[in-house]
Amino acid sequence: MKSLNTKTSGISELNLKEAQTEEEIEKIAAFNVKIHEEEIDKLIFSLFRDHPRRKELKWYYLEDDSGKIVSALSLLPFEWKVEDIVLPICEMGFVGTLPEYRGKGLVNIMNDIYEKEITKKKYLLSALRGIPYYYRRFGYEFTFSLDSRILLDPDKVPHSNLSEIIIRKATINDLPEIKQLYESLTEELCYSTAFDEEAFSFRYINDDYDEFKFTTYVIDEKGTVGYFVIGDPYAAGLTEIVQVSKLSMNQMIKVLQFVKELNEKLIQEKEKSEEQESEIKKEVIFSMNTPLEFGKYMVSLGGKSNIPWGWQVKIPSIANFLKEISPVLEKRIEESDFKGLTQKIKISNYKEVIELDIINGKIINIDSSKGFPDSTVDLRVPGLMLNRIILSDRKPEEIKQIMTDVIIKAETKDVISVLFPKKQSFIHSYY
Repeated sequence: MKSLNTKTSGISELNLKEAQTEEEIEKIAAFNVKIHEEEIDKLIFSLFRDHPRRKELKWYYLEDDSGKIVSALSLLPFEWKVEDIVLPICEMGFVGTLPEYRGKGLVNIMNDIYEKEITKKKYLLSALRGIPYYYRRFGYEFTFSLDSRILLDPDKVPHSNLSEIIIRKATINDLPEIKQLYESLTEELCYSTAFDEEAFSFRYINDDYDEFKFTTYVIDEKGTVGYFVIGDPYAAGLTEIVQVSKLSMNQMIKVLQFVKELNEKLIQEKEKSEEQESEIKKEVIFSMNTPLEFGKYMVSLGGKSNIPWGWQVKIPSIANFLKEISPVLEKRIEESDFKGLTQKIKISNYKEVIELDIINGKIINIDSSKGFPDSTVDLRVPGLMLNRIILSDRKPEEIKQIMTDVIIKAETKDVISVLFPKKQSFIHSYY
């Protein structure tokens, strides 16, 4: 136990602490099971004891004088990439407060200590997979897709004989090839989760980690040519594909056939054990979190896309973030019609103005000032919606359709589009 501070909630004296012992984690796990009504205690134990970055994880909680936990959250670090730039980021997870303590500002207290750690460790972004709306108060906005799921009728899977393509379960010896295939998959994207061999192995090649039943397979066709990860992340009773590398059409068909067969067995086993017809929807064989070429192929076969949930992302300091990714912005300028650009570009969220000083295509300075933007500002976007443009998730014109006070100067519109193009990203968690 590490005592961090003492706060008054308006109900009683509460102690803010950071868990460091098995006993504390057992209390946090039991608390989360109660709050979320999900059996996630094994997941929490596994992260605390076995995750390769367990020493960097932070487990914060508030307890009353009797030792009962009333609120908790965790900080989970990993990295994203934008082109060749690796970004240190953190995920807020396992957030909850007892019902009788809600509305007392306890999550504000927890968020304060979380943000102090962000500042201390210089994380450039914070992300979470949480409930709707609530986290906007802390500066989060829905940005990247979290679960672009595609559902397909198994009868639409082609029946081609592809016995020459071999699928086998991956081992840790396959990690170098999987890393290369993953980086080939993400190299044309904008933001992606940086490949971490140890974390990937822990989550996806680990028989002891069965929270989501993840298993990785490689595709052999005169050598390793692809990989895919399957699991049951939504406890739906069916195998879903959650990651897949670039594949040829025949290799994609082989994967579809493989998953179809797995799901047919799952349904048969369930019906046999229950001695009745399974309630699992037989018309859907799996879903997919990667809307890339594989997803497009599924759609071409008649697959249906859902309306996805999203990652909620916060940029703690826009200026610091832009400084870190300035090589990417300079490369975009270099490869555009604005090569050699010399200009000051100003963007604003109506609370802060960020100025990029560009000389001969190089960003020599980035300044930030608080205040309402004047007419010299090139792009004005209300509040957190500016973040979606900075992170290449939306175009200003798209946000303009729902927010009239998105204002972009005609003479710099094309430069803004070069600096912040809308581009597909692929973000997943190692937790």
